[in-house]
Amino acid sequence: MVARYWDAVAVAAEHSVWIFFTHHPKRKPVRIDLPKEPPEKLIAADRICLAWAICNTTLSQPLLIISRGSLVYVYNVELEDICSYLRGHGGAITSIAVHPRYPDLFCTTSRDHSARIYNLRLPPVQAPNNPHWPPMPKQTPSRAGPAHGLHMNQPEGSGLGRCIIVLMGGRSGGHNAAVLGAAFHEDLPIIATCGMDRAVKIWHIRTNEAGDRMLREDKPLFSSTRIHKGRVLSVSWIGSDATLISHCAPAIMRKDSESDDIETYLEAGTVVVWRWLGMDRFFPAKYYHLQQQGIRQTVLRGCSSDYQESSSFKVLTAYAFRDMPDQYTVPRGVLYQSPYHDPLFLSIYPEDDHFLITNIALMKPRQIPSFDEMFAGILNTNVAPAAANEADETDGLLVPGNYLNTNLRY
Repeated sequence: MVARYWDAVAVAAEHSVWIFFTHHPKRKPVRIDLPKEPPEKLIAADRICLAWAICNTTLSQPLLIISRGSLVYVYNVELEDICSYLRGHGGAITSIAVHPRYPDLFCTTSRDHSARIYNLRLPPVQAPNNPHWPPMPKQTPSRAGPAHGLHMNQPEGSGLGRCIIVLMGGRSGGHNAAVLGAAFHEDLPIIATCGMDRAVKIWHIRTNEAGDRMLREDKPLFSSTRIHKGRVLSVSWIGSDATLISHCAPAIMRKDSESDDIETYLEAGTVVVWRWLGMDRFFPAKYYHLQQQGIRQTVLRGCSSDYQESSSFKVLTAYAFRDMPDQYTVPRGVLYQSPYHDPLFLSIYPEDDHFLITNIALMKPRQIPSFDEMFAGILNTNVAPAAANEADETDGLLVPGNYLNTNLRY
């Protein structure tokens, strides 16, 4: 399989998906046509999402996961056919994340404020198997449906793949707006999500001991809206520890928050490298040793200060993107990791003819603010913002008083 598909690249168009083979020019590209009219109305920001996956029952047949609107399609590249069709979200899907160690697990995020984790080893549910929900009679299952993290009253789909966990929106600690990104941890049963509500959340992936019933989770292990000021577009784990990187869109800020003046300015989006300080509390040093002995803790639950507005994080470094004319023009960002070099953050703006590669290991830590900057309000002093270094006009990542000159232009 590696020899046949190592150079395969999937590219999404408006109503179709193409698979190109970059090092075999004589090999014809594969075109996958999708329905032009999805079941729901899409907005300009909605797009087709793609991700590669592998099922352990067919290791020689790579799978391409495709989302169009709220629907998920699984395309078998070897058979050149759509082998699965899944539904469940109530809004357009915004991203697809595949587990780095178990490629038959993937997560979809959606504008319905939720994220859903699927298992390709299981077939879709054809009939609902929901728990009893009072005040209905004891023998009557709940008919609440996917909005409450339950099975729908209709078949989930056909082929392979089943939703096993729903990370619910709203309620106690879920997202209060569209979920825009997700990332599985490499070793631990946790997943990070980010969204339109400026929040970054870390959830525990429970073991499904209820058989074919769907698990619901509405209380993450970590949640904070104080890392970014704008909507968070992506989140990724750096390595296998508690370090993450996330980036956000520009934010509209008031010039004077203490007055009635409504004059605003546009603050540039940022990319932040930060550390979750609560990992050792939920996963202590003996966690892996106990796992090897078969001792597992199936339920992890924090207190309200964890899943509502947690302070258990530390910002390591933060850089600002270049200024944009509005808050709708945002950069796309992705983290690339390899065991042979430092992690790289790739970013590109719409309609740009180049992209930026940033070496995260060379990003400088945040500068300690001066006394006047920390207590400007108390001292009644007008603190002027520090000017960025004028060393170069490269469209790199800028912060006041700090310039990252390690970007490569292509």
